[in-house]
Amino acid sequence: MRYFALLVLLIFSSGCNAYLCAARGICGPHYLDESETEWDKGIGSHKDSLITINGSFDRCTPLTNGGEVCEWQLAQGNHKLIYAFDQNQIAQSWSYQGTFGSRTSQRNQKSANETKLTISPDRTKIQPEIDPNKRVDYSTELEKWQPLAEQGNPEAQFKLSLMYIKSQGGISKDYAEAARWSRLAADQGHVGAQVLLGSLYHDGWGVPQDYDEALRWFRLAAEQGNADAQAKLGYIYYKGQGVSQDPTEAFRWYKMAAEQGEKVAQVRLGAMYATGHGVLQDYVQALKWSILVAQDGSEFGAKIRDDISNKLTAEKIAEAQRLAREWMEQHAERK
Repeated sequence: MRYFALLVLLIFSSGCNAYLCAARGICGPHYLDESETEWDKGIGSHKDSLITINGSFDRCTPLTNGGEVCEWQLAQGNHKLIYAFDQNQIAQSWSYQGTFGSRTSQRNQKSANETKLTISPDRTKIQPEIDPNKRVDYSTELEKWQPLAEQGNPEAQFKLSLMYIKSQGGISKDYAEAARWSRLAADQGHVGAQVLLGSLYHDGWGVPQDYDEALRWFRLAAEQGNADAQAKLGYIYYKGQGVSQDPTEAFRWYKMAAEQGEKVAQVRLGAMYATGHGVLQDYVQALKWSILVAQDGSEFGAKIRDDISNKLTAEKIAEAQRLAREWMEQHAERK
């Protein structure tokens, strides 16, 4: 029970953009997930998908399956970065230990097969090996979107704001410019830009931190059915950021997002059912949602699933499994 309580605490103690890696089993595709902000704080830097590690290579240790585990000692403070690769050099997980705490991300099978990472000979960079047919020329993308953005095209303005965040196309990372372009698109009703601008205001990137503004932009996107914005609204109401703390309202928004398959919302919804916070306690529903998270390969979701299962009879576990199966079948039909 104590272990489960710690898991629930972790689920709701992270920031609005934090915990995404653990909840999904892989970082992304959010605009400002925790891994990016941590790199900016001293682990390394991103530019056009190339990861430059801010530190010195330590060693690679061969594994019995033909893979290897590689470690770097990072430059700032007592940091260590570890990547685990399989025999095909596909990154299966990474972990970080140091000033910012301890973080681990376990990639699920689908995402791992899509991203093959190679290490430069001097062991200072990690470069995704992208299918030539899917490779993006960001310089060309910048030439394409910049003039359209300046003409007022909201999709182009949104694309440009993402390029400023990810430092693509040869431009430097600039959150203030990202906020400027995303605002232009958001004012025209672009849902993705509204979520992005809300994220920037929530975390104070490129603009002063302002929960009221974050709430406003998240709500606009959430009311149009955007699951990411709905999950973020759920977190804001749960924590009481810019609004009175309201677990019932948090549950309502998390439920909407979870029903659309949003993994962070599904994890937190399961936690609320398990604790009876914002909703009547229901371990069967808690198990149902943790099953849905775990089936996508999330190691963290599997731990929650197993812990809840230990509290239930075989009959109740079977009921939760049936509910999860029915949910998956219903949503498969919608696709």
